[in-house]
Amino acid sequence: MEEDTRELSSQKNVNKAKQVAYVLSSVGKLIYNTKPKYFVVVFLVNVLSGLLVLPSLYIQKQIIDSLVMYVGLDSFVMSDALWNLSILIVFSIGLIFVTHMINQVSSFFETLLVREFDTKLDILMAKKLASLDIETIESPRFKNRYTKITNESASRVYRLISPLSSIPGEVVALGSSIAILATLTPIAAIGVILSSIPRLTVASRFVKRRYEMVGQLAPIRRVQGWLNWYLLRNRNMMELKLLGLPEYLAHRYSQNASVILKTHQKFDFDQERATSISFLPLSLFDAAFTIYLAWQTLGKAISIGSFQLYYQAMRRVQSEFYNVSRSLISIYESYIYVADLMWLLALKPKISEVSGLSFETVGKIRIEFKNVWFKYKKTGKYILKGVSLVFETGRPVAIVGVNGAGKSTLLKLLARFYDPIKGEILVNGTPLNQINPESWRRQLAILFQDFEGYPFSAKETIAFGDLSRLSEIDDVKAAAKATDIASFVEKLPKKWENPLDPEFAKGVRPSAGQWQRLGISRMLFRSNAQVVVMDEPTSNVDPEAEEQIFAKLAELSGSKILVFVTQRFSTVRRAKQIVLIEGGKVLESGTHSALMKKKSRYHHLFDLQAKSYNFDHEKSS
Repeated sequence: MEEDTRELSSQKNVNKAKQVAYVLSSVGKLIYNTKPKYFVVVFLVNVLSGLLVLPSLYIQKQIIDSLVMYVGLDSFVMSDALWNLSILIVFSIGLIFVTHMINQVSSFFETLLVREFDTKLDILMAKKLASLDIETIESPRFKNRYTKITNESASRVYRLISPLSSIPGEVVALGSSIAILATLTPIAAIGVILSSIPRLTVASRFVKRRYEMVGQLAPIRRVQGWLNWYLLRNRNMMELKLLGLPEYLAHRYSQNASVILKTHQKFDFDQERATSISFLPLSLFDAAFTIYLAWQTLGKAISIGSFQLYYQAMRRVQSEFYNVSRSLISIYESYIYVADLMWLLALKPKISEVSGLSFETVGKIRIEFKNVWFKYKKTGKYILKGVSLVFETGRPVAIVGVNGAGKSTLLKLLARFYDPIKGEILVNGTPLNQINPESWRRQLAILFQDFEGYPFSAKETIAFGDLSRLSEIDDVKAAAKATDIASFVEKLPKKWENPLDPEFAKGVRPSAGQWQRLGISRMLFRSNAQVVVMDEPTSNVDPEAEEQIFAKLAELSGSKILVFVTQRFSTVRRAKQIVLIEGGKVLESGTHSALMKKKSRYHHLFDLQAKSYNFDHEKSS
């Protein structure tokens, strides 16, 4: 049993060593490939810095011994002695200057390397995030770990680069110092190292505790990030003031901050106390060795210069052994954090963005949902339950239903951000999960209910609909005119180049209705798309603008699949097919007149909205 336990423990250690080696080699390659020349320069100058330790200590010994020897000589001999001392002093100062310059060069290139790598890392992370599927990104476990990565990785990578580059010089300096001590007695070098071990053991023990603490505080820090946003950078301060939220949110921020501060204070106190105790063996050895050197000097076994040489060598062994060990601990500490980064970079999307058949068509498209079931979590309840429906070119469809019915989820499946749990989606007879997602999404122009409002120029926020036509300003203007937003843009100080955020010079903040028109224009600009889907496209626009927008969208219905997702029944009569979804199921389907004749759920909901509209109209009259 004990043998099995030891074998299992040994296997775990081997696996751990392999993991550490993998992460460090992977990061090392990333760093090296960022700027090979910078990496090589930093490595070489640090080695050179370590090589200068031995001659520097030896020259200091020679200076002190020469001073002792030349004290009290007559003036004639004194001049030669002064000349010899001057040469030694010049050499000593020269070594100090060269060491300083080497350290400056190392620091300069290390800073350049870190900056280059930070930029490269941002790009790598951005590309990786864009490649992952929505299910992974929206997972709370992913968000917790990703928050930790974004908070720590940049500084941790710097702390990884720095020790990796400094270790060669530290090892050379340590070897030189041990060699000097060994000429006096090998016991001295062994004693310094043994008395340093408790200090290093404490440092390594607190590495894991710090990592665990950061993981424990990650959910709280995520909440703090949102509270910080609402209190300090929120754009809608009017609502916060109206609801009296600032004081409440500040109180929550204070409570969370108190938990974070107390956790850090306890950690810091425990670490400082343990570090102070661990320093005692080294202090005792330092005192004992210094007394031994003094005894040897008084007994004329060694010179005063040798006393200085051995004492400084002992100090250098202490510092360099600690530096090397601390660099290794720092690498391991950074490894724990950088392992998360490597985990992110190694993640594979559940829905591959590059696999599958390329979808290209110039003819009609038929999309069929066949008995589709879907839920977001394995243990959650189904959002869609056996949904079957068809979308075809030239046949506009309106999907209606109350909030939470599953309408938006349907669109996420259509865009293949998720795959059905059961059932399938066919495009011209081909299962959607066999089609390359990127080529399929080029066929889609979907305005989601929570669409993005980009703060850049008005031209860009529309032209982002098709990056291949980013400079086609005439088409941008045509898309804007279709939604009646062109007149708003033309009145801006910088017109189509005007930023859409007050944080930029001459920037403006469009109203909710104006943002909605800009969003619809962006989808209209995506003219090569064969499937146009609008999720609550006119919820923030006035009736006149709504009529104009739907008239424009109706023009597309002959050559494209057109889908409206809405709760506003007043607009759905334009569709050739209306699908009522409720409780994740297709409850009713047909034309407006056919559904009204059934006098069922659709009829009931339509009448409710019509009565509400008539009541409001009569009241205003």
